[in-house]
Amino acid sequence: MNNPGYPSALLIEPGAPSIKLRREWRSDTLWPMLQWLNSNSGALQTLSALVSAILAMVTIVVLVITWNAINKQAEAAMALTQVAEEQSRLLAAQMEISRKQIHADRVAEIFKALRTFEHFVVHSGQVGPGKDFSEFGNISLEGGRICDAYLGLQEAYYLSKLVSEPLFVFMKQRMDEADGLQRIHDPQLFQNKLQEFHKNWDVYKLAASVRELS
Repeated sequence: MNNPGYPSALLIEPGAPSIKLRREWRSDTLWPMLQWLNSNSGALQTLSALVSAILAMVTIVVLVITWNAINKQAEAAMALTQVAEEQSRLLAAQMEISRKQIHADRVAEIFKALRTFEHFVVHSGQVGPGKDFSEFGNISLEGGRICDAYLGLQEAYYLSKLVSEPLFVFMKQRMDEADGLQRIHDPQLFQNKLQEFHKNWDVYKLAASVRELS
């Protein structure tokens, strides 16, 4: 029994030295197929065009979706960048505020030390001819500790170096004037030094100078 579309027989040619196989195809199957393809070529072309259009539309949709996703990612990245920039700006502003606060605290501490020492010289009764700024007026003979007002003045002098160079020079001058009141045995010379001290250590002038040089 022959199957349409497949080899229908195996033919043996007479006189051949060997058996050769030759395929024969039935035309009664191929011809209707060709006729069908010819008659439906327009439909096949339409179907092919439809498939191409669908593929093109799918490609466009994919591109649009991808583009939107890229835009959203770019917007999110930009938003994060803006947030980071704003945080950096706020941090810089906070650091500047902290720096100014530290500066103001140092200046206030320096002025407080100057005012405290001026009050010590004028009102303590521990400053006089032949005395130093120790507890008993002569640390080399009687011992005792250095007065807090003088120690505070020394610390303010060192601190002024961190504020500004002009203020450091100003504080060096005040330290020299303060040290000039120690261990002066001549009463008249001591009074001259004390008058110079009062002239330069006016509290209001000190405040203005410290503020200006800071």
